Parts: sequence; C-alpha cells; structure tokens
Amino acid sequence: MSESCPYARLTANSATPVVIAGAGQGTLITVNVNSKGAAGNICTIYDDITNTSGHEMAIIDTTVPTAGLVYDAAFTRGLCAVLNGGATAADITVTFK
Repeated sequence: MSESCPYARLTANSATPVVIAGAGQGTLITVNVNSKGAAGNICTIYDDITNTSGHEMAIIDTTVPTAGLVYDAAFTRGLCAVLNGGATAADITVTFK
C-alpha cells in the first residue's frame, strides 16, 4: 500500500499566494486540475511562501483538465500557489510531502 500525502485544494482566484506547505523543505508530488478554469486561468506554483518573484516551480494552464501532472520536485523555502486569470477559477488539488 502506498503512503498517502497531504494535499491542498484551490478553488478561487486570488492575487495573494495561498500557502500549501509552510516554510521549509519538501516535495511537490502532483497537481491535478479537477475542473477547468475559464479562458486565461492559470495556476502558478512557487518554491516560497511569501516572495513569489523568481521562484516559480510550475505554470499550469488550467483551461485543460488533466488527470494529474507529476512533478516529484523538491522545494526548499515552502510551497505556495496563485490561481488567477479568467472569469472562473479552476478546481486544483496539490499533493506534497
């Protein structure tokens, strides 16, 4: 049986980063687009919890639903995301450890 991972679900557009995992190290496992956003909606994942400039791990076009994007990528400063653009936000689930 595989080990389960913590997750965060994002469902609203915001200019403010949503902290997924607090300050420190970890691994971004997957990003799932559960339901797509309106035209222009994107989700940006950052290796940081406050300063999003220059620490992008992924920029995801949420207008295309996906079963899961596997990253298995290390972060060192914490993990946050910004979901914005388009009239309707996507529904995103992020898993990490």
